[in-house]
Amino acid sequence: MTVLPKNRLLDKVRTNQSNYSLVIRHNDWAVYARNHGVDYEVFKIRKLKPAIMFKKEYPAREAFPSSEEFGDDAWSVVGLGCRKRALDLFQQIIKDVYGIWVEVSDRYLTGSDDLSSPLSDYPKKDNAYTAAPLG
Repeated sequence: MTVLPKNRLLDKVRTNQSNYSLVIRHNDWAVYARNHGVDYEVFKIRKLKPAIMFKKEYPAREAFPSSEEFGDDAWSVVGLGCRKRALDLFQQIIKDVYGIWVEVSDRYLTGSDDLSSPLSDYPKKDNAYTAAPLG
């Protein structure tokens, strides 16, 4: 069982007047469905340092990318087949960054956004993770 770090980005988030649900994550990279799968965002999760803003203290935490990061470390995937295209992009990023291939199961491709465990919860075989829920 994986112990989640404190102040980890939540699996379900409401921000920018949209609802986001985690689809898949590996280390600092994630795919979130926006507004129940209307479109998807693939991005590198930001690591924010402790800060004081507007007289309020915030601990170190994870966050969605800023607008400026889109195009470099974040992408919106929209239109017909956007779920599959987002997962394909995620697979390629993980391969390029970590040198492993993530096998995305049909359950990811067909739409349950509750498959949100980090890949470390999945079996690893021959330098590849099988991104399919256990059990």
